[in-house]
Amino acid sequence: MSSAGQAAGERPIRVALDMTFPRRYPTWGFSVYARSLLAALAHVDGVHPQEIGGPPRSGLPATLRWLAAGASAATRSVGARLLHCPAFVAPWLASVPTVISILDAAAWRFPADYPLEWRLYNRLILPRLGRRSRRVVTISEASRAEVSQYYGLPVGKIEITYPGIDEIYFLAPASPGVAEVRGRAGNGGPLLLFVGAPVPRKNLPLVLRALGSAPAGSAMANARLLITGATDDGFADDRRWIGEHGLAGRVLWTGPVPQARMPEMYAAADVVVYPSRYEGFGLPPLEAMAIGTPVVASNASCLPEILGDAAVLVDPDDDAAFAAAVEAALTRTDLRTGLIARGRTRAACFTWRACAQATANVYRQALGTRPVPQST
Repeated sequence: MSSAGQAAGERPIRVALDMTFPRRYPTWGFSVYARSLLAALAHVDGVHPQEIGGPPRSGLPATLRWLAAGASAATRSVGARLLHCPAFVAPWLASVPTVISILDAAAWRFPADYPLEWRLYNRLILPRLGRRSRRVVTISEASRAEVSQYYGLPVGKIEITYPGIDEIYFLAPASPGVAEVRGRAGNGGPLLLFVGAPVPRKNLPLVLRALGSAPAGSAMANARLLITGATDDGFADDRRWIGEHGLAGRVLWTGPVPQARMPEMYAAADVVVYPSRYEGFGLPPLEAMAIGTPVVASNASCLPEILGDAAVLVDPDDDAAFAAAVEAALTRTDLRTGLIARGRTRAACFTWRACAQATANVYRQALGTRPVPQST
């Protein structure tokens, strides 16, 4: 998609993006979103993004100082007309109009996945900041409905800007890197990939049960599983289950993987499994599709909206359906061929350029200027 250009007579928008929290938590989903959006906004006509950020180290006193006064001072120092906070957290007072990104309502739906201080902030402070902001940005229709419901915000105030897929996922990764990934996972048998830290809502136990109960002679009975985003140190229950059911030799925890290496991970996998119970958008399955790897995902939350018919979607509580879907994706050539073709087409629909243009129109709305039309 491309912008029709800056409206005649429209003042350029100098916008400050608060990158404090994306810097602190570089592997989190909202950080990928914030960094990619910042880079893409630099190429939008009439928008001049300015990066600001508080102290690099986390800590309550420094964070409070930033939210109380630091962010507003930094916004003034770069001459911004607007402040965009792309990672849920916004200052209490701002010297210019504010846009805040609330990407999902996961902390309401799955509070056990979050520390106490985040749960308190999410329930007591973030709804007020959302009401105070000129516009709220979210990343899917499903998220807009839930952000409105849980944060008490009018739907008309919440704008959807679909994230994009990084261009590296549309390029063929280096063969030696792909071979290395498969070698680390052990020789022989199909390879499944589970992307991200397996907090409870990500539903890793469903995948483990499918591996552990696969009938002899099936592809699943010989499959191996890679888990990225974490080591098993923080997931004692999963580690124990894996050991008790004889899967230790078939499950590998890679720990966090740099983005530059993720295309190799996706390309090495025969199927990406994504049985999450809740997502705001769901970048990993689209990244896998861009590479050309079939995806089996849940039919929960926003995933049907985002993935369409380009993935096999199943009930995240139906063990038999999930196991059958993965087995089919591993063994049926016709199914795999269709998923690969539809997946690449679907992934190409989501670009950071389009996200940046849509976000620029949110800025124009927040400042009371005319949105620029978009065309394909």
